[in-house]
Amino acid sequence: MELEKYNFILKLNQIFKKGYVPSRGAKDYFALHNGSCIAEYINCFGHACFNLTDELIKMAQFSYHEAGIFFNILGNEVYSNGRKVCDKMFNFVRETGLSVDECGLYDQMRYNQWKVAFYIDKGGDANNVARGDIHFMLQEKDGKWSSKMGTAKTLQYFRELPRVFFCDYDLYGIYKITNPYVESESANQLLLQA
Repeated sequence: MELEKYNFILKLNQIFKKGYVPSRGAKDYFALHNGSCIAEYINCFGHACFNLTDELIKMAQFSYHEAGIFFNILGNEVYSNGRKVCDKMFNFVRETGLSVDECGLYDQMRYNQWKVAFYIDKGGDANNVARGDIHFMLQEKDGKWSSKMGTAKTLQYFRELPRVFFCDYDLYGIYKITNPYVESESANQLLLQA
């Protein structure tokens, strides 16, 4: 498992070192890869934090087991508070070479940054104790927020960021992810044409 995780992180790092920034756009996850629907490879975390196109997923030759890491970052550990859950998830993002910082809802992003929202299913617990599930949303270039539920093929869109999602998922924080390898706005276009 550790070797698969290392290889997966390395593949993600190579994609972002080439200058990729989220550019999937309003495209659902129906494409096939290695005989399975790409939706089975990408959950809310993979959608929001990495937002890979179908072409990049195929080009990177992700195995089903590697991509399953998106679903198992927290493992079986029990976390007593939201900060620890948040740190664990975003430490994985940092391992791929990206940076993560808290930001405000209305902060403007540069061409190499994107905004994600992090939710915790705490079931109304005032101490912010996670009940074992989390959710992420991505702010699209048009300002809407997109959400992917688990292995679902389709995305949901919200004009405004919900404070509570799916009854018990409370907004924990808003973060900007930065690809430090991007040197210009045109770098992403070069990667997509490759």
